[in-house]
Amino acid sequence: MIEYTENKFKHAARTLAQRLRDAAGDAKTQLASGEKTDTAGDTNKSKKKLKPLSEKAVAVLELLKTLPEHRGMTGPKILETLDAKSIYIDQSTLTKNIIPELRHYGVKNKPRIGYYIER
Repeated sequence: MIEYTENKFKHAARTLAQRLRDAAGDAKTQLASGEKTDTAGDTNKSKKKLKPLSEKAVAVLELLKTLPEHRGMTGPKILETLDAKSIYIDQSTLTKNIIPELRHYGVKNKPRIGYYIER
């Protein structure tokens, strides 16, 4: 049992080390090619390369854009607001389909605060 646990930790350490080496290599390649990176190391991609959104995703994005800065909107409040505009979405559709679509547009989530657009 002890050998199994030791092997498991050794494998995890090797895997982590390899991922760090790969990430460092990717960062060097991006810097050498002249791509700009933000503080998290992600490349700044232009919005022209983003895929088109579904109608319901556009409605959610426009709703979130109307929020004042440093404010969020919870999922139930989003659904309630869209229902008033005759746009019907399930909670599961919002969380499993629409929000992942909007991640590329800067939509983030904080528990008990809600969804917001990082500016």
